[in-house]
Amino acid sequence: MRRALLVLAVLVAAGCDPLPWPDDPSSSPAATDDPPSPPPPAADSPLELREGEAAALDPRASSAHPRARALLVTEVEGLQTLFGATPNSAPDRLDVLRRLAEDYVELARSAELEPPTPADPREAATVARAMRVIASTARTAAIAAYTALLATSYPARDEVHYYRALEYARAGRVEEAKADASAITNAGDGRWAARARLLRGIELAGDPAERAHADEAFAEAARSPDAAVAQAARARLSRAESALAEVAHATREPIASVSRVRAPPPPPPPAVTCALDMECRSAEVCRGGVCVTP
Repeated sequence: MRRALLVLAVLVAAGCDPLPWPDDPSSSPAATDDPPSPPPPAADSPLELREGEAAALDPRASSAHPRARALLVTEVEGLQTLFGATPNSAPDRLDVLRRLAEDYVELARSAELEPPTPADPREAATVARAMRVIASTARTAAIAAYTALLATSYPARDEVHYYRALEYARAGRVEEAKADASAITNAGDGRWAARARLLRGIELAGDPAERAHADEAFAEAARSPDAAVAQAARARLSRAESALAEVAHATREPIASVSRVRAPPPPPPPAVTCALDMECRSAEVCRGGVCVTP
């Protein structure tokens, strides 16, 4: 714990750049721009996930079962040094940057999923706050590393866009997550696009005004070639249909009348042409060659 806080202070809390940016401006936008400032410790807003959704959104074992923080801190320090010493022209430079991004994600997940238990209960609030700071700053550094990758010719662009979108979503930065999801090209078998649609649906599901769009996203994700993604999306749709049926039963209204996507009103009946009143229906008269209700 003391070592994690020390590294936190060295890397971020004191205002230091959490990532040694390349010297070549063409390899990263951060070479000329200031790196993003760490968000406040309480800014992160975890996604409200249901059973099976965490693994569907993030299949990396390191995210679900992160390694010990002390080990991660040591590895991050080593990768920072290696990245800073690797020439811009080196073929493995981007691979080192990707490893650094993944380690920052794992460090953030470690702080969130496996916080330490203080020996003194009176220190619980302090420890909890320290873990929030570590998670937020590590996540900011991961996003910055993904951003640097996307400014280069790194090949796995859909994957990087998705994982940056996921970190934005975990930080509660919905608009940035949406922009990244929109940038995914659906190349290959489309698994990253489908995973992004599942993520978008989960983000929207908590807003009653966006439930129709959430269901559309889930319907697209349900066609994913990834079984876990498709199953999670179908489960969301199934629960949505069950909820609609319960509302319809409670209000004694047909499901269509309480549907999230309301059907448009039926078009008016076509006008009936006429020459005489007798050619019109009862209660109608002929006016200007058309039957109308007076």
